[in-house]
Formats: sequence, C-alpha cells, structure tokens
Amino acid sequence: MRFGNSVVMAMLVALLCSTITLAATPVEITIGYYESTAGLGQYSITMEQLIQEFMEVNPHITVKSTFTGYRAFFDRLPVELAAGTGPDVWLCDGVLVDQYAAQGFALDLSDYVAALPNPENYFGIENNRSPDGRLWAFPQGIQSSALFYNKEQFDKAGVAYPTDKWTLDDLRANAKKLTVDANNDGVPEVYGYRSFNHITEGWSSIIRSFGGGMLDAQRRNSKFNDPNTVAALQYMVDMILVDRVSPPATTSGPFNWFPNQLVSMQTGLYVRTDGANKAGFEYDVTAVPSGPAGRFNPVIINSWVINSRSSKAKQDAAWAWIEFFSSERAQQVWAELGEAVPVNRRVALSVFMQLRVPPANRMAFVTGMDHAMTLDPNPVWSDWQAAATSALTPAFRGQQSVAEAALKAHEAVQVILDEFYKR
Repeated sequence: MRFGNSVVMAMLVALLCSTITLAATPVEITIGYYESTAGLGQYSITMEQLIQEFMEVNPHITVKSTFTGYRAFFDRLPVELAAGTGPDVWLCDGVLVDQYAAQGFALDLSDYVAALPNPENYFGIENNRSPDGRLWAFPQGIQSSALFYNKEQFDKAGVAYPTDKWTLDDLRANAKKLTVDANNDGVPEVYGYRSFNHITEGWSSIIRSFGGGMLDAQRRNSKFNDPNTVAALQYMVDMILVDRVSPPATTSGPFNWFPNQLVSMQTGLYVRTDGANKAGFEYDVTAVPSGPAGRFNPVIINSWVINSRSSKAKQDAAWAWIEFFSSERAQQVWAELGEAVPVNRRVALSVFMQLRVPPANRMAFVTGMDHAMTLDPNPVWSDWQAAATSALTPAFRGQQSVAEAALKAHEAVQVILDEFYKR
C-alpha cells in the first residue's frame, strides 16, 4: 500500500508529537539525602537550590526531597524501603551501597552509565564497580585521602615538609623528630603522627602498602591473618608503644588530634580540612606515603542510588537528576561548598582548585585518585569492620600481641562473612 507525501508527513508529525508527549509525561520523584556533618551550614540549602534549578530545566519532573542528619537518615531508610515508601533516588555513604544492593533495593546503573558520552569525565565510576561487575551507584562526592601536616610544627622542629616521594619509613623517622616531650615526663605535648585503630584513616592504607589486605578480591574471605597484614599492624602499634610518636589508644577524640595540634601529621579524608581550617594554623597536605607494595589511597565515594522498585519513569527521572548533579554547572555550585572533591573532572581541576581556603596543595586529593583503594565494601561491611576494630583494640593498647589480635580479627570477620554468603 502506498501513501501520498502529505499522508506520510502527517504520520511523521503525529509520531514526533507522540514522542515529545511521552518524553514530557509528568512524573514526580523523591530525592533523599543526609545533611553533611561538615556542610558548613550550606549543605541542604545548596542541595535544595540545585533541585529547584533541576525542575526548571526539566519542567515535567516534580521533585520532593527528604533529608535529615546522617544517623537518622540511615536508621529510617531501610524501614521506608521495606515499606515501599523510600525515596526514588538517595545519597548513600559509599561503604553502604552494597548493603542496599544485596537487599534488592538498588538498581544496576550499568546501562545508564554505558550510554554516557564520556564516562571518563567523572571520578569514581569504576571504583564503584562491584566484584561481579555491577554498578549499583553513581558518584556524588569523592572523599579522597592525603597526608596532613602542621607546617608550624615542622618549621619549629627544623624538619623538611613531606613530599609525594615519602615512604612509610620516612613517615616513621620524621614522626620521631616531630614528637616533643619538653618536660621529659614521658607524655609528649606533641606527637609526630596519628596512628590509631580505624579502617579509613588508620590501617586500611598501611595494610595495602605492606602488601596485605583486609578481604580477598571477591570480598568474601578475611585476610587479617596474612603475614603482610600482621606486619602492617605491627608497624602501627610500634609507633604507639615502641616509638611513642603517636598518642596512646586510650586517648579520646582521635579526629580532633590534628586540629588541636596534638599531632603533627595524620592520614585524613578531605572532610578533615574543615576542622583544620577552623583551627586556624598553617598546614598543608601531600600524597599518602608509599610502602613496600606501593601507594594506596583510601577513598570513600559517596553516591546516588536509584530505587530498583520505583517505576521505569521514576528511574529515568532519577537518572536525569544524577546527570544534572554531575554536570559542570551543578558541580561548580557544589564545589564552592568545599565539602568533597567534585566527581566532575573538569570542575575538580578548575573551580575546586581555586577555592580560597587551605590547603594550598588540594591537588593531592585529586591526584590521589590515581592510587584510589576502596574499603572492601560488601553487604556486611559495617559488621565486619566493627568486628575487626574490636578484635584489634587490645593490640593497640599493648594488652595482646599483634599476631594474636590479628588472628582473632581474622576469625571474627570470617564468621560474619560465612554467615552471610553461605546461608
């Protein structure tokens, strides 16, 4: 059957109009997020401003937002998701993404990401990939790490500032030079380094740098009994108990040691710049030191997760929000907060570099992504890392040998992993 040109044209117009209508079909989504503990008073305000701008650009999408403090947000989120009242897309702590994926609430974003014209323009996408190749989330903000150092204390001690050439041997040797016990009472007024029992800013990087590990590649088996892991832990404990260049494990408030100028150096996430800036002394950052097995930079990639149980229309709208938030325009606005390293590479290398607050060498947080390591997230991350920390505590306090504590950590972690994966 043949159609005249006018009929064909009418059919094409009708089809085009139909497509436009479908694309612009009104849809409402809920965006959930938690208020940053280092939001500088502008976190939620800026987020709401961006949401309003997103709706202006996408008039067919209506957004409802829900947010609260970190702990309250993640206390109520599992309940809401199970009841079917959870948000269509939410901001998730990077180490918790796998938990929601295992529960069936996270949508695999692989197809969406594959359709991006230039996925290499964003930090953290591949770091978010699970061992089985899934992408359960898309980066929202990068918490990269660096070695913080107090320039005033370095100058006073006559010690050259650390560089990206430093090794863990350099760190230990210079920590001794920076430790100050002016009255020789055995309790230093200033310690050289913050060595403490903590996964993100404590042992994860050093364990990897020694060639050890926390979990295996599939994140189903413990490696806390690996000889290299034990050697790394011994290095950290010796800095406290033998060298006495780090505060004892019983000292409270380890995240305040550097801002309070109790320690001259610390390994810290970008978020720690907030406390240091408020303290008002001269400091800077450089790359985390390398070890016998290389340099490993602990990174937390806070990410957007799309609800797998939302309708396809809501999921597409949620992805539109993620693309908007990751765009240069939105990332420039977000970068001004100084809350995290931007996921958009261009913005990270422009606006982020031009922030008028310390540290001067903020590039270290960006180049640190070249050595990024995750914290071995899996569905029971919160449980196994807490068990490991608890088991290692006696060693950091000098109440048990490192080998014994590491073995107990290995056994405790393996029980948790087996209970989850073998049920």
